[in-house]
Amino acid sequence: MATLQRLARPCRQIFKNYARTRVPIYSCRSISTSDKNKDIASTANEALVEKSQELKDLEAHFGDADPNKLKNWQSYGWDQYDRESDTFNMNLTNFAFFTVVICAGSFLIAYAPDFSLREWAVREAYLEIDRREKAGLPLIDPYLVPPDQIELPSEEEIGDQEIII
Repeated sequence: MATLQRLARPCRQIFKNYARTRVPIYSCRSISTSDKNKDIASTANEALVEKSQELKDLEAHFGDADPNKLKNWQSYGWDQYDRESDTFNMNLTNFAFFTVVICAGSFLIAYAPDFSLREWAVREAYLEIDRREKAGLPLIDPYLVPPDQIELPSEEEIGDQEIII
């Protein structure tokens, strides 16, 4: 209990500092959803500013967003140089994982036989109880093994061994 009290002291101090530095809700501003063209400050001389060669190259590269062109191809990680092989290996792996492993694996787990025979043992127990009730026998027989079939050791074989019943 003393440990919890010692841990509570620094926590209280942290919460006090947090309460002092917290920004009140009423001082927050809402986000404007107006046209973004009005929010950007621009000058009339933008057309007069000359673009550098690096900026032109970047605009040309990112301006062409056609996914079918080879320069815009992003590898899935199977093959860095062959687009068709990369796509085929990705599709094959996804098919094998999702269809074979997950679907077939869950089917096998759901419909697998009872290897530990738990369900069989429960069914057999209910059948045995039903049979004993119909025959008028006790549910548990005190003489599961008939006493005349049990061979006990003689007194000489036991000797001075302690017998625990």
